[in-house]
Amino acid sequence: MSSDYDFTLVPLARNAESEAPQLLGLYTADPPRRCARGRAADRLILYLVMTGNAPFTPPKQSQLLENLAKLFYATSGSATSGMRAVAEQLNELLWKRNLRLASSNHHGMGVLTQVVLRESQAYLAVSGKTQVYLITAHETQHFVDASLQSLGLGRATPLAYYQATLQPNDTFLLAAQPSGHWSQELLSGLHGQGPESLRRRLFSPQFGDLNAVLVQARTGKGKFYVLPAKVSPPAEAPVEAPPAVASEAQISEQPAPLVEATVLETSPQPTVEEEIVQTQEQPEELAVLDEPTLAASPAVKTVVAPAVRPPLNGLSKALAKTGVLLLSVLRWLGQAGQAVLKKILPAGDPFQAVPNSMMAFIALAAPVIIVTLASTVYFRLGREAQFDVLFAQAQQMAARAAGQPDEMMRRADWEATLALLNQAEALKSTSETQALRAQGRNALDAVDLARRVDFLPAIINGLPPGVVVTRMIASDVDLYMLDGRGGVVYHAVQTARGYDLDLSFQCGSTEPGRQLTGTLIDILAWPASFRPAASVLAMDTSGNVMYCSSNDIPTVARLVPPPTALMDNLAGFTLQLGALYFLDPPANAVWVYPKGQISEQPLLYFDDEVPFMSDVIDMAVNANELYLLHSDGRMTFCTYSAFGVAPTRCQDLPYIDSRLGRENTPLLFSNPFTQLVLLEPPDPSLFLLEPITQAIYHFSLRTLIFQRQYLPLNPIAAQPATAFTINPVRRTIFLAVDNQVYYAYLP
Repeated sequence: MSSDYDFTLVPLARNAESEAPQLLGLYTADPPRRCARGRAADRLILYLVMTGNAPFTPPKQSQLLENLAKLFYATSGSATSGMRAVAEQLNELLWKRNLRLASSNHHGMGVLTQVVLRESQAYLAVSGKTQVYLITAHETQHFVDASLQSLGLGRATPLAYYQATLQPNDTFLLAAQPSGHWSQELLSGLHGQGPESLRRRLFSPQFGDLNAVLVQARTGKGKFYVLPAKVSPPAEAPVEAPPAVASEAQISEQPAPLVEATVLETSPQPTVEEEIVQTQEQPEELAVLDEPTLAASPAVKTVVAPAVRPPLNGLSKALAKTGVLLLSVLRWLGQAGQAVLKKILPAGDPFQAVPNSMMAFIALAAPVIIVTLASTVYFRLGREAQFDVLFAQAQQMAARAAGQPDEMMRRADWEATLALLNQAEALKSTSETQALRAQGRNALDAVDLARRVDFLPAIINGLPPGVVVTRMIASDVDLYMLDGRGGVVYHAVQTARGYDLDLSFQCGSTEPGRQLTGTLIDILAWPASFRPAASVLAMDTSGNVMYCSSNDIPTVARLVPPPTALMDNLAGFTLQLGALYFLDPPANAVWVYPKGQISEQPLLYFDDEVPFMSDVIDMAVNANELYLLHSDGRMTFCTYSAFGVAPTRCQDLPYIDSRLGRENTPLLFSNPFTQLVLLEPPDPSLFLLEPITQAIYHFSLRTLIFQRQYLPLNPIAAQPATAFTINPVRRTIFLAVDNQVYYAYLP
């Protein structure tokens, strides 16, 4: 969760020259205790404005926004994935609702703006003609897509995405109904002013009707503050004495309570005994919002059931009348069926003795069979029609994306194309849908600098069940895999058929009858010239190391700790230029054993400047440079100096985007990185694993400029990736998902 910024929300709503006491359709949410992967750091703002003559009632709209927020936090993946799921769900609800109301000439559309805040990053998704202004110290940016329709007008979900990096006092102005008096000069002079001052400047009475929300970032503790709307005192009016008794016409014009049933007056008003109010419970969370609130019109009349009659008595009478009516219908059908058979069958036929109940059944069964056959044909043809509509919409969206000059909009259009294809292929998959999907994916890959690589199973016959590979190292033809659950290292050798397990290799925390170390947590390749001789060096959290080789019993040794630390909760290690580096987050330390001599006290990598390290999960070393990966994906970069004149210095390095339209801006990633691998010259690079999408990101050293990302060409597993490594000599990537290991060649 963001802990650097508070956000103050200021509703600006006026209708017919009177301020609304609150802005309906504004909802804020913090991540719940349990949420989907990628959602734990996201804070959500939903801003919904209903248009048309059938909006939701305020209680239903509040419930709708609450359920949409739950849907967002239950959707894994990127922030855009969560926002897209919310917009699609709301569009589907409104579209189906409008279809049901079409015969009564009523409809309700939604203009939805979603804002996801993650520390200093803001992601926006807009559906409808909402105008977004970002007011910063340097400029005022205006985002609007005039081609976006409102939600509820069709099956395709209109969406436009925007993103920004916020600084203190930066302000978003989200306006579904902006004022025509808001000029560029007015907005540009608003930066740095407080919420009340902003409201006074933008909410002047002469600005007329408007509907907007101000969102201002402030340094704080990660909270939302929603300012109450101010209501202007009403103009004084002469006080009239209330009438002693209200007339019937006056009573009918009063606002009806929410519990009243609203019906269309297409026939004479029924009596109270003939009126039956039915309530059906719907399973979906959002289905409770199906009933519309119809705008007042002469064609609508409100009927209120009398309060003096208990609901149970009315229901009993209704059921009794229904039963009598049903028996009468069955009796009539039986008699009618018998009369028909008498006419079409010869005299003296045996069916004359058939009882009326059986005749009624025959009369009922025939239309049921006909309706069943007709329904089967309808649904089959209906699915074909739905597929044709969805695929046509996907083709139109793809054509718009191909001609879209704006990079961000082109990406959003291709994402919408793939979303439509997902719906279409749920009905039917064809060569045409697959070709369009490949076109869309290739277009998005080109925008994202993504390369698809063909991962193949690496281990012949696989690893034992229950293994969870958490670390891997690859050298020449050898592949070593650490089972983080069992504390065992597996060795495989490359053959013509794949990688074959070396059963003679022993490297584990335990052996029969003896505990050698704690559970092993990390491994590295041990140089052949180092002593003791080994292929792999493994470690546990308590400062024990294990030297492992094929056809040999592992050797265990213990690190000599420094005098100022216990080294009892280590998190990993690495080897650089013969020196061993051990990561010790609880002690805020990285311990260095020169020349790999663990029998001597280590040196502390840092001097006076020590970064915060309690959340560091991985590290890499390049000469005198140290890279520290935090659990939230941040990177700290430190430069070591062996000379007293230039002390060791550390700083947080931002990931720099290099993609078209986003050059030299911070790279935004939806899920944190979990592992890093550093490749030395001749191609020095830093690779990081994003496990949810099974992506491997490639960055330059020192500047962390994004180069490209590698993704599976075809789906390989449904779970997140657990480890990766790269063999630079053979240019091979290895990717582990639980006990499955895959390999692919770098393009």
